[in-house]
Amino acid sequence: MDRIVGMLPGALIRRMTARYPRSSHDGIELIVADLGRAHMAVRFFGRTAEALATAASSAPQTYAKLLQDIRQVVLWYGDPVPSYNRFQLAAIVSSAVVFEADRTCYAAWLLYTSGRSRGEAYSQERAESLLRSLLPAERGRVSEWLADTVKQEDALARVYRPAVDLSERSCLWEPNVLIAQSGTISKKKSKFEKAKPVSGCTFKHQDRSRRS
Repeated sequence: MDRIVGMLPGALIRRMTARYPRSSHDGIELIVADLGRAHMAVRFFGRTAEALATAASSAPQTYAKLLQDIRQVVLWYGDPVPSYNRFQLAAIVSSAVVFEADRTCYAAWLLYTSGRSRGEAYSQERAESLLRSLLPAERGRVSEWLADTVKQEDALARVYRPAVDLSERSCLWEPNVLIAQSGTISKKKSKFEKAKPVSGCTFKHQDRSRRS
């Protein structure tokens, strides 16, 4: 027991979460946070690696920023949680994004999510760096998908009530439960709307709450 108590938080987390399926791509840990979904791990690893590679090739400068803000991509099942955990530098991705969207949409989502800790403008700018590389028809399709997905995620995050707090230093991924030590999850009470694609930068995710 004394040995466990004396372990550094990061080392303790790695020890306790080692049982979960995991891989890595370009220094980013890929984790399936549900032992019951272990059979989906290989597919999750492959699709996430493809999406990250797409982001890297389409928007290399922005991808370098993503690597600073995302250290983990966690496939999450269970109650909705915010799509970005700033304490763990983790993108929390749903099965719908991983397995139903194509690699370009997934790549745009990863770039957008990587900017969430820095504010809405950063998220938009990062997504748009990939969108600008696409042909107009493809740009409109991916832009519309991303706007709808972000809107749904934010709606779920507003009603999410964590059973436990998030630590600024550490938290543990458990099946369907986010276990942590201290801190809080910030919850935006804002309304968003999707703007129609326009030429140039096509994705817009507008926060109108400050006007009220």
